[in-house]
Amino acid sequence: MRAIWKTVSNALLAAGISLTAGAAMASVHGCRGIEDGHFWSSIEGRDGVFFRVDPGLHAIHPMTDATIAELARLSRALKAAGTTLVLAPLPTKALAMPRSLDLDTELFGYDTEIATTVYLDAIGRLRGAGITTADALRPLIRSEQPPYFKTDYRMNARGAAITAATIGQEIRSGAGYAQQARHSFTTIRTGQADIPSAMRIALQQHCEATLPKATTEIFETRIETRAAQGQSGVIALVGTEFSDLPEANFAGFLAQETGFDVIQYSLPGGGAFGAISTYLTSEEFATGRPDFLVWEFPIYDNPGGNGLQPLEELIAAAFNSCRDARPLELADPETQPGVATADLSALATPMGHSLLLETGGAPARTARFAFDKGDGIIRTKIIARHPEQLPTGRFFVPLSGLWPDGADKVDITLDVAFGDAPSLSVCSMGDN
Repeated sequence: MRAIWKTVSNALLAAGISLTAGAAMASVHGCRGIEDGHFWSSIEGRDGVFFRVDPGLHAIHPMTDATIAELARLSRALKAAGTTLVLAPLPTKALAMPRSLDLDTELFGYDTEIATTVYLDAIGRLRGAGITTADALRPLIRSEQPPYFKTDYRMNARGAAITAATIGQEIRSGAGYAQQARHSFTTIRTGQADIPSAMRIALQQHCEATLPKATTEIFETRIETRAAQGQSGVIALVGTEFSDLPEANFAGFLAQETGFDVIQYSLPGGGAFGAISTYLTSEEFATGRPDFLVWEFPIYDNPGGNGLQPLEELIAAAFNSCRDARPLELADPETQPGVATADLSALATPMGHSLLLETGGAPARTARFAFDKGDGIIRTKIIARHPEQLPTGRFFVPLSGLWPDGADKVDITLDVAFGDAPSLSVCSMGDN
């Protein structure tokens, strides 16, 4: 990792950044107790910039080898059907704006050198695994204007434009980009706006002086010239509150950078999986796959943070090779409207397979699969969606982690009643 840090250290020095300059400063806004134990616990940096303690001042956001291996499998599964995965793990505000940090950060165990090294190591290992990965850290650091709001943890339009440019660069450098039809876009500045910020409101209660508002320039992206036959390549952008803010124009900047149509589904507060699990399990994805799938998530929302089953579901959905139907026996619709059972005894081996449950249009957010071997031992898998996700009524449950010769049956319980004509299919996970 020393070589990695030497590289970023030179970049920081070239940008005129000192990681240790200055002494800890008293609050210039009369803030007291902003770091004490509440959800928006923060510290005050320089020039009216505030940094959230958790998770913004965590120096280490680990990306394990197992997680990277699963992401590589997902990338290959998508590529097999013509979609290129582009990961966009976003650096924290503290990583991107080190000039605004104060030495108070050391009291929370934050070390810019360690945090930067770990971040770049993750980027390098993702790329080493063959995953197209955008890295916006250096251009964010070099930005003359703050790329994040001063009193909010999210990116403003400046940060969105920089990040979209790094993603666009990865897409443009990919094989076949030059041969794809493209629109011509233009982006214009239309003014500026103050963005509602729960973080700023919470901090203001602890400060005497008025804190800087979460203000951003506003941009609008328009098509100037359409591609031949009116069709261009298509990018699906799935992500979090970092790409959701309309005023920041993330999707618009990405369209201008690539010349492609951008369809967007971002879920504020949904973590790494809120948006992508909805999109990959949707009929829209199954019937109309994009050329590129951009997956935006902050580096602290590690895709492997909740185990590997959520990634396994994405891989199964990416393959969507489901043909072997299993009869689904519904329980009494009056007493158990969300319960069904399926016989799995004829499935020779679970390895390399998953089940696809289609609820018949029921807007289920939780599906519980209880696998029974007939020996009194039950192995349960639960898939739970974020409360704000758009329910697709489709759940892919990998059959890994069961008995070597599979289960005899599975009992399925939804949090809502089944819809009309639900079904259960066996899907191949592919040899990837």
